[in-house]
Amino acid sequence: MAGIHHSKRDVTWLALVCTTILMLGNAVAQTAENVKQGTVLAVDARAKTFDLKYGNGSLKFTVKEGKEGESGVTVITRDGKSATFADAVQIGVDLTVTYSRGSNERFASKVAVVTPVTKPGDYLIARTFKPGGDGRCGVMALDDQGKLLYVSRNDKLLVVNVAQSKVISEIPVKGTPRGVALVPAVNRGFITLGRDDDVVVFDLKTNVLLGRIAVDGDPSACVYDAPSKKVLVGCYEAKCVVPISQDIDLKTGKPDRAIAFDGRVTSIVSDGHGTAYVTVADSNPDAVALIETSSMTVLTKWPLHNGARPTGMSLDEKNARLFMGIWPNRFGVLSLVDGRGLGMLELRNTVESSAVYGDKVFLTTVEGNLLVLGQTNDRYEVQQTLKIGGGASTLTIDPKTGVIYIPGYDSEGWRRYVKDSFKIQVVEQSK
Repeated sequence: MAGIHHSKRDVTWLALVCTTILMLGNAVAQTAENVKQGTVLAVDARAKTFDLKYGNGSLKFTVKEGKEGESGVTVITRDGKSATFADAVQIGVDLTVTYSRGSNERFASKVAVVTPVTKPGDYLIARTFKPGGDGRCGVMALDDQGKLLYVSRNDKLLVVNVAQSKVISEIPVKGTPRGVALVPAVNRGFITLGRDDDVVVFDLKTNVLLGRIAVDGDPSACVYDAPSKKVLVGCYEAKCVVPISQDIDLKTGKPDRAIAFDGRVTSIVSDGHGTAYVTVADSNPDAVALIETSSMTVLTKWPLHNGARPTGMSLDEKNARLFMGIWPNRFGVLSLVDGRGLGMLELRNTVESSAVYGDKVFLTTVEGNLLVLGQTNDRYEVQQTLKIGGGASTLTIDPKTGVIYIPGYDSEGWRRYVKDSFKIQVVEQSK
């Protein structure tokens, strides 16, 4: 029986044991007829349902949890404590399912998985849905209403209705999306296309392409800065940031003068109050540069010493902190007041992206984990490690609800992705 491996710190082998209420006179024959073996494709932990793919078919199963010996599911851990269906069933688990004919109640039987047991306040994969297809996701963005999720995949930008877990549109961009900035004030979205040296503009209501803006030098990271009403585009190879007016004329308009740096621009964020923060790599030393967006000039640079290479930057405006991954295998914290280093945490693997919600910091790592960090007086510690699988190089958080969206793929070993397995995982805090 196959399993899913999680971090050594909180992994516990779980056995999911179920029994069937056998119908009198026909129990043996009925059980034999209603056994399906396959792989879990989608899980809704709230509704306690999962889809099982077997051969050329699939079935949706609803699990009723109950005590051992009753119809339903009981999960027993090594220490004898009970866990729940939500803790146990996850994408990619191989199951043998037995269910009763003539009954709407269906439940899992003989399930073996590896997963930590959650407690109130822990984070879990509450839902997973699979748009399908191949290709790594490079970027995600959530609209300000928390209703639409924009997800890149190969040469397309998928528009996902998160409430329906459904792709409602695909925007073909004829390039590889590297960044997305949404500007609802003018009903536009901006997509950077990296080595194609283009920024594509599309209509947020119709998802129709409106035009292209030529931006040389590998335009990649981007962010919308509301005070200046400009989209700031970081050009990796050209070592600069290019401001673009939100209402630029797509036939005759051109970007503003570039802001030059002495290293490659790897990420950029705006505080929404007139300052943008830019990570500059391959400079001497690497640094975080501050741009005053009213004048589009560099205010200062905060050097990152000891060979620090920044990745996955995010802001905690409430506590005036800047978070980032430090290659390799570290997490760093700077003061937004003066750029002082306030802490460094050694990790098991390299950070790919970071985000902040409340008093928690969330990191995705190369090895396919979501790390949940707690903070107290600038002391940070990993409070939970959640296995999210391969391809999860980015994440986005709904700032109103704290719901986390993470793309990924099913995998067979290190970086070996299963064909047509692109998925979006919805992570929520358990209650």
